[in-house]
Amino acid sequence: MKLGFSGVGISIEVGLDGSHQGGAEILPARPVVGVEEVKKYLKDRIAVLYAGAIAQCTTQGFVDSSGLEESLKTNAAGDHAKIRELLPLLRNLMHPGSTCTSIQKQELTELDTELRTLSSNTIDEVEDALDELQAALASRFTPGVQQVSITHADVLALPGVQQLLSRAC
Repeated sequence: MKLGFSGVGISIEVGLDGSHQGGAEILPARPVVGVEEVKKYLKDRIAVLYAGAIAQCTTQGFVDSSGLEESLKTNAAGDHAKIRELLPLLRNLMHPGSTCTSIQKQELTELDTELRTLSSNTIDEVEDALDELQAALASRFTPGVQQVSITHADVLALPGVQQLLSRAC
């Protein structure tokens, strides 16, 4: 879709105490030729890594910043670790001559803000499809069932996703 990665499936597990743990499996491989495509790939990959935590902390189009930071430390800690590895690599590619530590920190902050915004804007654009996906997952829960999943094919069959795909062509 918009950020160029294929999906495999989505799952959510709900604990007896109401806590939840979810995940989406994507295929991060895609062909890249040249430095500009590597930069684009890294930007898209980081935006996707932010997406789960940002979506979880977004209400009526507004991101709860403190909730996002907490989510990045807890539920999305694995994604955040990948972001912390990829972001400096992207900064190095975008600003290869930058050697001053304070400027590098500023460049990292600006890139981080840009990619959080890209992720948030993408979530806003696909909000209806996400709501439909949430309903599809919720409908699979039955008494006593604690984990449900939905396949990539099931996601693609959702009318909201079909509409997004038709706009992308």
